[in-house]
Amino acid sequence: MLPAGIPTVTVKGRFLTPDGRPLTGQIVWRAPALLTFGAHDVILGGPVTAPLDTNGVFEVTLPATDAPGMNPSGWSYTVAEQFPGVAANRVYQVLLPAETPLVDLADLAPTDPTTPNYVAVRGANAYEVAVAGGFTGTPAQWLASLVGPRGAPGVVTSVNGQSAPAITLTAGDVGALPASGVVSGGNLLLDSPTGDYRGFSFTTASKNRWVYQVDNTAETGADAGSNFELANWSDAGGWKSAVLYGLRATGDLGIGTKALVNGAKLTVSGATAFKNTTAPTENPAGGAVLWAQGGTLNVRQSNGATFPLVNALPATGGVVTGQLAVNQPADGTTDIFLVRDKTSTWVAAVSADGLLMANKGIQTQTFLRSLNDVYALRNIEVGGSNAVTNGQRVVAFNPAATVPTTAPANGGVLYAEAGALKWRGANGTVTTIAPA
Repeated sequence: MLPAGIPTVTVKGRFLTPDGRPLTGQIVWRAPALLTFGAHDVILGGPVTAPLDTNGVFEVTLPATDAPGMNPSGWSYTVAEQFPGVAANRVYQVLLPAETPLVDLADLAPTDPTTPNYVAVRGANAYEVAVAGGFTGTPAQWLASLVGPRGAPGVVTSVNGQSAPAITLTAGDVGALPASGVVSGGNLLLDSPTGDYRGFSFTTASKNRWVYQVDNTAETGADAGSNFELANWSDAGGWKSAVLYGLRATGDLGIGTKALVNGAKLTVSGATAFKNTTAPTENPAGGAVLWAQGGTLNVRQSNGATFPLVNALPATGGVVTGQLAVNQPADGTTDIFLVRDKTSTWVAAVSADGLLMANKGIQTQTFLRSLNDVYALRNIEVGGSNAVTNGQRVVAFNPAATVPTTAPANGGVLYAEAGALKWRGANGTVTTIAPA
């Protein structure tokens, strides 16, 4: 709302197509500079846009071009018609004197392209204004009164080192970026004397949506600071997350987080999905490749071996439902399967030639091959452990928890009872082999 003491003029207008349909678009009004009204303690500036409504009608109220106490004075509005679909939109000048507070633009805008594009609203001429201000005399006498001694030359004699009746300045003349945005060598430079935010913001209605930038982390040495960030922002224009974050010092990246794990080239906050694709055919030298195929995560090693990651167990152990298959390494000499205790000493293994091996201490190893033969490098004990504290390559029997009452057909059962070693044959005869 303008101060009440500033005179205004309301301009109306209506724009239709030749067949009577309302046009769409807007009328933009521009004063030549900031307008200062000292008596009202206000400064006016910027264009005024009057959009067409659904009937092609607009209305706008503007300060009169001859408002008293206005600095500068003696100017006119630049009117720009902006209508989509109209081949040649017009731009012209208009005076809006206060003596005509309501006008229609159809009475002002030029229609004949051969006529000047300046159309004035009728107001008092300069002589009439002078008479109203107290001048007495004829128009000729008033004109003569306007002639005075020649003034001193103006301060401005050139623009940016150029002196000509018409001067055209390029972007380079005023140190501005060209339309291509390229400064030199194909690079767009965003410089700051200190580590501060530098980047590009993609906005909607003046609110950030995406920001591509380096952050304001201080540059304290050792390549620290000015880290890269691609961030998404909310509808309200608030920062949401670092979609992609990079440390300048190490090149380490974070997805969804700025809290990177030390030593990790990539830190991901949230689930990571692999879309199904075809298997890679090239061996990754000194590394491995992960990919998904048929809904299963797979690995290709540098030696060309590939295998699926199915039912993987955590470091603390777990249960596998179904068959757990372990393939022998390609060299044919490495143990197929190896279990170590907390001291990194192996306690169980499947050797390269298929032996199931158990280990407890030096040379205490039991071997089982294809469920056919059992071998022992030291002792075999039945029904207990550590009963043999000395002696090597012996067989020890703990007392039978239940004395057998049957025996296999054409075979027998060997057991210990009350310190004696006994044999029960297939016909039920019990023979004491060795007394207690």
